[in-house]
Amino acid sequence: MSKVIKLFILIFGCIGQLFAQYIPYQEKYWVVTDSMQFEFNTSGLPIITTSPFQSAKRSGASYLDSITGFFSYTNGMNIWDATNQIMSGCNYPSLALTGYYSFYISNNNNPDYLYLLSFYPQWIGNPFIMYTIDKTQNNNLGSIIAVDTFADELQNSIFTNDTCIIGTRIIKHGDGKHWWVLSHITYPPTMVANTTGSAWIRWMVHNDTVTGPFFQDIGENYGHDLIYSGFTASESGLKIAVATYTKKIEIFDFDRCTGLLSNNIVIDSGRTLSINSNTIEQLDSGYISCAFSPSGKYLFVNSPDTIWQYDMEAEHIALSGNIIWYDTLDIDSLFLGTMELGPDGRIYVGTTYRDTSLAVWGSEHTQYNTWIGVVLKPDSAGLLCDFKRNGLYLDGHFNRGMIPFRYNTQLGVWVGSPCDPNTTGEANDKDQNAKLKVYPNPTNDKFNISWPVQGGYTWVLKSLAGSSLSSGSQQTGNATISTATLPEGMYFLEVHSAKEQKVEKVIIVR
Repeated sequence: MSKVIKLFILIFGCIGQLFAQYIPYQEKYWVVTDSMQFEFNTSGLPIITTSPFQSAKRSGASYLDSITGFFSYTNGMNIWDATNQIMSGCNYPSLALTGYYSFYISNNNNPDYLYLLSFYPQWIGNPFIMYTIDKTQNNNLGSIIAVDTFADELQNSIFTNDTCIIGTRIIKHGDGKHWWVLSHITYPPTMVANTTGSAWIRWMVHNDTVTGPFFQDIGENYGHDLIYSGFTASESGLKIAVATYTKKIEIFDFDRCTGLLSNNIVIDSGRTLSINSNTIEQLDSGYISCAFSPSGKYLFVNSPDTIWQYDMEAEHIALSGNIIWYDTLDIDSLFLGTMELGPDGRIYVGTTYRDTSLAVWGSEHTQYNTWIGVVLKPDSAGLLCDFKRNGLYLDGHFNRGMIPFRYNTQLGVWVGSPCDPNTTGEANDKDQNAKLKVYPNPTNDKFNISWPVQGGYTWVLKSLAGSSLSSGSQQTGNATISTATLPEGMYFLEVHSAKEQKVEKVIIVR
């Protein structure tokens, strides 16, 4: 091993420990309704295993520490440890339902602390709850040491009535440390003070400190039609998309420094939500969910029986929509549920059996919910994206149409932005202004690295699990890395110069 590579490993092992510890491993598992767990890998589709997890609503969240092996998962109310037992100290509030949206985030200063953010509908009474977990307690199985709720500051300051936190995402701040919590007010303007009804709400979370709420009026007026999925964020965190069952599709730019939305484009203006309409009728003729491809080039939107793909780089995005799948058999009992980009670069589409009593999710195993759909190559155009309706067999479990919410844990500093902590402001600092280029990406058998920094750079290509697959150094010119022997999927390229480090996703498609 060369001195350059050894030096890189030593340096990256110190200043890049946070990435190595939390980022690649945190997305290894999804916990899903009906006691099901997805274990992601780089060699193929996820492996389905069994856990005690149960939830009739949105699927849960999980966290895995690659250094200590600490593991936890949740349905928003119950929190389990690595032995599949309810975590010590889980004296949660008395809630009637499981949380709709849950996210684990780590402490930037103390690796022993972990935070779980859970969001509930307004009728629960505590829409935003943060659990603090000490991972070292209870023989390193973890224990909940604090529970903080943020309902009062909403109801007593801005809102004239409870708000409904339905439709929530978290996006890493441009400094790579804080987190934005982004949601949307889902009630008419008469119930929310000083807003027009198109109000977005956001908090900033840093370790155990929550700042906010902050508000912004922009875009369409969304109501309860965000209940099943709400909206999604691109892998870069710079795009937001909304798709609702009132047939509205809207996209925004998102500023990771300020948390503000801008440049909204309405792809489908939809219809006004009628309180007199039957919910099932609304769902059958509306959109359920949306997801970006890994590169952000395409946006996928689905209804209960159809999936569309939109080209985000097209001059007129609304006109670029292509149907990539529809239910040619017109099966009333089949319902395409929420979709989500997985950590392996594939898009997973929940499916369920819809019976008349439970409306959208059935309670029995059928041919419609024991498989879920998979978009195998979401960065490919049209039918080349290769959607498989029966893409993943659930090995005896069944899906209720819900896929876990995912947030990009690999997202780091927004390089070159106003909140980039590495930006010096010196015009003659060539390294800070040198743009890293990784191309072609997505790739097939090889890709190139171009990064004209002083003194050259080192690089490491890693799997999702954090294993080093190849590495090297480059003093001048471009580096070419072969991917011919690697399976399709998502990988991480870490590059390091004398002054800075960067991480890029590399997608292999064939």
